[in-house]
Amino acid sequence: MAEIDKARMAKGVRIRCVRMHDPAENLFETSAHGTKYLREIRFAPEGTDYQMGVGIYDTGKVSFFSSKKEGFGILIESKELEKVMRGLFELLWEKSAVARPGQG
Repeated sequence: MAEIDKARMAKGVRIRCVRMHDPAENLFETSAHGTKYLREIRFAPEGTDYQMGVGIYDTGKVSFFSSKKEGFGILIESKELEKVMRGLFELLWEKSAVARPGQG
């Protein structure tokens, strides 16, 4: 993940993420909030607990990736799915708390 993230940063690609409050989460070196990492993080409202990650790309693709426990991922190319997932993300984004610089 760290290598993929470094490549993203080298290309100047900014991302926004909503994370769950999980003090046991094993983060990688470039996973923090801030302009240095081209990453904006918010923390989901208390009681929100999703074990999977979702990536929404401006290319009309959506990825779903599980925890290490289940170990799978899928990528779906669909403009309609991208639009729905982007709308759901924006709703969650607005309800989530802004991270402090360097917090991940």
